[in-house]
Amino acid sequence: MSPELALGFIPLIQDGKHILYNEALGVCAILDKGATLNEYTPPLHPYDWPLSLGKSWKATGVMKTSTGSLNLATCYEVKGYGRVRVPAGIFNAFYIIGKNDTGRVRIVELWYSPEIKNYVKGISYLISGKVTEELVDYSNIDVDSAQKVDEIEKKLEKLRDLLNKG
Repeated sequence: MSPELALGFIPLIQDGKHILYNEALGVCAILDKGATLNEYTPPLHPYDWPLSLGKSWKATGVMKTSTGSLNLATCYEVKGYGRVRVPAGIFNAFYIIGKNDTGRVRIVELWYSPEIKNYVKGISYLISGKVTEELVDYSNIDVDSAQKVDEIEKKLEKLRDLLNKG
């Protein structure tokens, strides 16, 4: 992986693979056990901020793999906004469709939730079949919340000690 990709990325672990996003949620690379499977130049661009109903854009770039490279071009459009149910709950989300004629993915459906700041559901229609991804669990713990959790855990430990003594 190039040094530029290692700076300022947001990692996500999915199916044992690390997906590296930039701050705009563009996919920079996919790693498996430390090895780069795919590297994208520029990062894949499934979102064009700010999202709004009817907005469309085209994302182009090159995907590099260990066996070569492939030019990518995908046209995206925000088709709707509404509620989507996934195992992690019900979320308001933009419904986005992406279509391309290169690579293995022909059509992708994404449900982007502003609350989660990522997609909560994605369906990719590949030559080999359909792949569905859904958010299973979610927690939003900021630094202040994490400190509060630590304080509560310390108080609970003191309470347990008192109960065990008396």
